[in-house]
Amino acid sequence: MIIKKGIIKAFSSTTHKATVQMEGSLSVWVGSIPVARNISSAQVQTGRRCAILFFSEENKNDAVVFAVYT
Repeated sequence: MIIKKGIIKAFSSTTHKATVQMEGSLSVWVGSIPVARNISSAQVQTGRRCAILFFSEENKNDAVVFAVYT
């Protein structure tokens, strides 16, 4: 498991998934990452920083946003 920092670029309250730009990279964006259900939709705003847990190095879609902060 790997923990990385990112910046929320988009969020769907319907699917509770986010598109995240990986910190330190202008070109690496990961889409459709599930956001932990204990984080309210109001907290997942564009531009906020987040912490992402990747369960696998090979599959970047096997991840979850587990924290959102300013």
